[in-house]
Amino acid sequence: MAQRKHSPAQHHGAFQMRLSDIVGRQMGSAVSLPRWRKYRLDYVISVLFVGLSFVVSFLVAQVHFPFSLPGVLLLCAVVVVTLLWGFGPAVFAILLSLFALAFLSVPPFGTLGVPVWRSILQLLTFALAGIGVAVLASRYETAFWRLLAHERERLVKEREETLVRERAMRETNQRLGAFLATVSHELKTSLTVSKGSLKLCEQKVRRLVQAEESFTERECVYLLALLEQAKQQVMYEDRLVNDLLDFSRIGTDRLTLHRIPCDLSAIVSEAVKEEGRVSCARTLHLLLPPEQAVPVYADPDRIGQVVTNYLANALTYSAAEHPIEIRLQVEEKLARVSVRDEGPGIPPLEQEQIWEAFYRVQGTDGQSGETVWPGIGLYLCQTIIERHRGQVGVQSAPGKGSVFWFTLPLAGQDHTAEDAP
Repeated sequence: MAQRKHSPAQHHGAFQMRLSDIVGRQMGSAVSLPRWRKYRLDYVISVLFVGLSFVVSFLVAQVHFPFSLPGVLLLCAVVVVTLLWGFGPAVFAILLSLFALAFLSVPPFGTLGVPVWRSILQLLTFALAGIGVAVLASRYETAFWRLLAHERERLVKEREETLVRERAMRETNQRLGAFLATVSHELKTSLTVSKGSLKLCEQKVRRLVQAEESFTERECVYLLALLEQAKQQVMYEDRLVNDLLDFSRIGTDRLTLHRIPCDLSAIVSEAVKEEGRVSCARTLHLLLPPEQAVPVYADPDRIGQVVTNYLANALTYSAAEHPIEIRLQVEEKLARVSVRDEGPGIPPLEQEQIWEAFYRVQGTDGQSGETVWPGIGLYLCQTIIERHRGQVGVQSAPGKGSVFWFTLPLAGQDHTAEDAP
C-alpha cells in the first residue's frame, strides 16, 4: 500500500499541534502548576531538603572543615524549594532553616540556647536573605509560567488559523474543481454547437453545388442562421478564453490597464449596443444623464468588459420577457453605473461571496436559455474596478431581482499616485 507523502508545511503544522497539546496538558489553565506539583507533598519534601542540608552542615562542622558560612547549604535548600514548589513551602523551609541555623551557630554549639544579639542579627540576616531569594525565585517562576501560558495561547491561535486556512483551501479546491468541470462542459458544448452548425452548412452547400442549383432565398436565410449560430458560439468561446487569461494575469500580477481620458457614457452605450445585437430578442433600457459626456480616466476596453459581464449576468438570470435596465448617473465626484434585472435575487449571506473566484450562488440556473458563465466574471469585474480606484456592489433580495453597480471617480482628480498599471 502506497504511503502518503506530507509536505514540510504539513509536518510543521502537525508539530505545532502536538506541542500545543503538550503545553496545554502541562498548563491546565493560564498559570496553573503541572500535575506533579499539585500533590500535598511540598511541605514534607521541604522538611527533607532542609534536613539534608542540616545534616551535611553538621557533619562538616564536626570534622572541623573550614566552613565559615553554615547557612549557605540551608539557603540553597530554600532556593530549590522555592523553584520547585513556590513561595509558601519556601517560607516554611526558611523557618525550619532558622531553627537549624540556631542549632549550628548559636553558642553553645550543638544546643538550642538563648541567642545573644549577635546571633539574632545573624539569624535575621539569614531570614531576610531567604525571603529575598524566595521572592525573586517566585517572581521568576510566575513570569516563566505566564510566558508559557502566552506561548500556549499563541500556539492555539496559530493552530486555529491553520485550520481556517486548510478549510479555506479545501473550499477553494472544491470550487476550482467545479469551475474546471463547468469550463470544460461549456467549451465542449460550444464547440459541439459550432461544429454542428458548420457541418450542416457545409452539407447544404455541397448538395447545392453537386446539383448545380442556385440558392433560393429560404436556403440563404437558413445558411445565414447556421453561420450566425456558429459565430455566436465562437464569440462565447472567445469571451470565456479571454476571461481565463485575465484571471491568470491577475494571479501573476500581470493584468495591465491602459488608462486614458474617455467618456463613460460612450463606453456604456457601446457595450449595451453590442449586447443588444447579440441578444436581439431581449429588451434593454439605457438611461443616461442629461450631460453630453461623463469624463473618466480609465481603460475603455476594461470598463466595457465590466459592463458586458454585468449585462451577461442580468440576461442569464432573468426571464426572456423581462427587461434589463442600465443606468448611468453622476453623483458628486463619482460616476455610477448600475444594471437592474428581475431575476431570482441573491440571499444576503451570499452577496459578499459572489465576488470570490469560482463562487456561484447555489440553486440558481439560467432562466432565459442564456449560457451560464463559470464563476469568475464578477471576480474580474471587482478587480478591474478596484484598480481604477472604484467600488463594486450589489443590492438584491430573494424574489425581487438584483442591481449590480460600480462607481468610478470622475476625471480631473489627481491620478499621479494611482495610475501605475
